[in-house]
Amino acid sequence: MLDIHAGEKELPLPLEKEFDDCLVFRRAVKTLTGHDISMDAPITYGMMARWIRRIGEILGFEYATIPYSLRYAAANGFDQMVLDVSEALRNLALDHANSVPFQRHYLGREVNADTWAILRGQKPQQALIKQACSVGHSISKRRPTDLTAEQTASINTHPLIRKLELELRRMNRGSNKRAKALRKLENEKLRLKRSLKQNIRNEWTDSQAVEDIELVDKGCRPQGSAQKYLEQAVAAKCDDMTEGYYRRRNDAINAIIAYCTVEAAPTMRRNNTSPTEPQLTPKTNTQKQGPLQKALSIALKAISVKTDKERPRYCFLCVGKALTLQPDDPLIKDLVREFYTSGDTAKHFRRRHLSILEDHHMIYCQVCDETLEHKKHLQNHGLKRHGYFNAYLLDRQFLITAHPSYSSLVVAIGDCGRGFMHIPSIGGFISDYVEGNLETRFAHQWRWRPETVKKFWDNEPRDRFGAENKMLDLQKEAAEGWTNIESREIPL
Repeated sequence: MLDIHAGEKELPLPLEKEFDDCLVFRRAVKTLTGHDISMDAPITYGMMARWIRRIGEILGFEYATIPYSLRYAAANGFDQMVLDVSEALRNLALDHANSVPFQRHYLGREVNADTWAILRGQKPQQALIKQACSVGHSISKRRPTDLTAEQTASINTHPLIRKLELELRRMNRGSNKRAKALRKLENEKLRLKRSLKQNIRNEWTDSQAVEDIELVDKGCRPQGSAQKYLEQAVAAKCDDMTEGYYRRRNDAINAIIAYCTVEAAPTMRRNNTSPTEPQLTPKTNTQKQGPLQKALSIALKAISVKTDKERPRYCFLCVGKALTLQPDDPLIKDLVREFYTSGDTAKHFRRRHLSILEDHHMIYCQVCDETLEHKKHLQNHGLKRHGYFNAYLLDRQFLITAHPSYSSLVVAIGDCGRGFMHIPSIGGFISDYVEGNLETRFAHQWRWRPETVKKFWDNEPRDRFGAENKMLDLQKEAAEGWTNIESREIPL
């Protein structure tokens, strides 16, 4: 606890110099296992404006909320507190040279004073008038916040959208004119969606008010979810089957319980125990694990491989994230899920984790309690400790060249998993290489390049074919179950 020096009335709290350039409002960025606050990416004004507008829609405001709404409210609040905030102090707080900007742009156009009571010499009901003139008086959680799928699809049938799409089809792909037309089309769709949503919200305000007034005239009050549930359960049709009868009975009981909770405070069940009987506290078994912890234990055992051929079907980074959560956190179930094949695990590892990492990022493995210095260190760690391996080349390029030791053998492998899309054209490049007509730039890009593998494995090729110019001998590996091809001479 800090204390002020004797004889002084304040104690300054200066920040350290290293925090002078640190941003206060920073955006969230994707990490290996979720999201984190960025150190250098600021939150822009556009992001704040979208969030504030969306928050207003979720809360049920009738009017759109914008960042300046806070400034408007503060300016009018200063103006009403004439005894505490003078006109000069208000202009200073708003950074205005005089009162003209406030009167033109900030002063509310609604008279928020009880003029009728003032004229009659009565005490003004200022609290009621203030609430009626506030933005929050229109809050309704029933007000629509998003367009339905049908309403969104109706935008595509708008005459202007059809006209722009027709013009877009007539333009050449890749041209600047087509890119501008595409941006214009997307902007027009966004404008029409915003306009449609605002019209629906305005129509709902009028129509819903009429429905509520008609219900009150009929002596009914607007139904809540619990009341609707009770009416549906009681009015449900009887079923001839025994299962249907019990289902209807259970639904009615649950509906009555929900309705009673709304009408009155929820009740608490108390055990009828005799005061003379000793109260025995049940012993809890601390060793007993719940289903989430059992799944986590199974995943932990699976991701610790003992041999190079083991391929787990769990993601070790997701399991490490689960270790940092509370034992009953429902997120654990998704983090420790088992993939269908080890190949699916490798795809998840590459797409969900590796794709968002830069080469210089440091990573911490929660499972092994080890800090990994860069992206390639993470890949090496994933193979050695957790058995993660895929057949893609490290630089995500094709390998179309002759083997250094077997000049008559042309190898065509590699890519990043999307090589099937190149099937219609890749055969032509392979035939060009065989005939010696492949362009120099492609031949250099797809050459035999063991240096990339050696660089990745820290000069430890681990018998990765290509690193030491080796080929897989099918007859030699047959004993280990790789193949059952009969021995025969293959002419080269």
